[in-house]
Amino acid sequence: MARIGALASLEDGLVFLWAMEKIYLDAWSIVYAALPEASSSQVLEAQSQVDLTAKAITDLSYNWSSSNPDFAQFVKELGDLVDDYFTPVMAGHSLAGRSAREALAYAEAIWARVVELEAEFWPDEGEEDTLRA
Repeated sequence: MARIGALASLEDGLVFLWAMEKIYLDAWSIVYAALPEASSSQVLEAQSQVDLTAKAITDLSYNWSSSNPDFAQFVKELGDLVDDYFTPVMAGHSLAGRSAREALAYAEAIWARVVELEAEFWPDEGEEDTLRA
């Protein structure tokens, strides 16, 4: 399928927003879970050295993770809206001028494009070193 350009409707924008936020929630939840606990010696040492990068990663990962109940609830509510919107499609009905098959294919294309953009955003391992050269 062709790359997703401009979104065709507000509903397409909702799918795009949910996909972005869901990816952030999943990715940052993994990062946050992998961080040392606040009582560990690593964290205390990092704090004593005023490691601003570690603090920023901890704060960012908390804000965008399932450990933050407000963000987790926001993503759930977006997902519920998308599910409600696609309920007729799942029953085989057309939606916004698209057949059920076309609507699902378009939503899947939006999801795939968001995943592609997110993956391309992050550098490959060691890429930062080659960019500095």
